[in-house]
Amino acid sequence: MKYVGLDVHKLYIHGTVLDENGKVLKRGRFEYTRDGFEEFFDGIEDAKVAMEAGYCWQPAYELLEDMGHEVKLPTH
Repeated sequence: MKYVGLDVHKLYIHGTVLDENGKVLKRGRFEYTRDGFEEFFDGIEDAKVAMEAGYCWQPAYELLEDMGHEVKLPTH
């Protein structure tokens, strides 16, 4: 199982991918576009993704679900 944390901004996203032991597998910044998501998530299947429900969360949420990931929006 892979776990992904996303910090979503208007034009870009910072992401970190962890394994089940908390080891960082990938960290980086990518464009807030479908291509950006596909490149960052290349090789990562069925991940559990957490991201803040800020002002631009909904398109990212929908895209990640379409890609087969489980998305969580933690509350404050």
